[in-house]
Amino acid sequence: MNACLYDAAAGALLDPRCMPTSLSTDDAFRFDVHRNTMMTTLVSALAEGAPVTHAVVGDAFFHAMAQARVRADPPRSPVLVEYLDGFGDFIDLHPPAAALPWLPDLARLEALRVQSHHARDALALSPAVWADLLQGEPEALAGLSVTLHPACRWLRSTHAVGSVWMAHQCDDINHAVSAIDLDVAEDVLVVRPDLDVHVQVLPPGGWALLEALAARRTLGEAFAFAGEDADDMDPSALFTLLVGEALAVAVQSLPRSCP
Repeated sequence: MNACLYDAAAGALLDPRCMPTSLSTDDAFRFDVHRNTMMTTLVSALAEGAPVTHAVVGDAFFHAMAQARVRADPPRSPVLVEYLDGFGDFIDLHPPAAALPWLPDLARLEALRVQSHHARDALALSPAVWADLLQGEPEALAGLSVTLHPACRWLRSTHAVGSVWMAHQCDDINHAVSAIDLDVAEDVLVVRPDLDVHVQVLPPGGWALLEALAARRTLGEAFAFAGEDADDMDPSALFTLLVGEALAVAVQSLPRSCP
């Protein structure tokens, strides 16, 4: 099959109104089956990866939105779990979703959950290691750099998407959702300390702390940045988060600059 025929077939897979003209009646039927199977598979991949996004908008809305995404932005990788990446960006520009300004970030949060689930394993620093470090000089601890767990992800949103996601894990979802003010901004942590992925709303300064640590800033610099980001930052709460959620896999001293 030459390049033109490949292009025609690819376009027809994404447009139910089209059918390659070179196909026989039997082949056209098979092609249609293949097209429907492809669409169903990709829509199902999005629905399975974003169950809360699916739940909050309902079957009809989600399927129509997912089909629109498939036609506008088909996958570029054979790894279907990666197809959820970018779904939030698509929803941002999807006109029917304009009335739900929190929906793109909810989809982004669910994409981070999938990424965290499939991230490589790593042994986190134990509380005993942190206890030993705390026995040393405070200045030495402040000068250390931290390597975050490869499954650690975080999101800053202008909406309460972390609370929405967690509410859908409750037995009484309707009651839990009714108590949420969607217009409250939230920073959300996604982490996999053991085998399960956890989602929680970060305390004030948590997002900035993780941003700084990921940029290879020292602990001292990271906590200072967190304080600049949130006036009500509690250093003890952030340190408890760092240790209790097993966010770090290594600490090391940064090389000093030459004078």
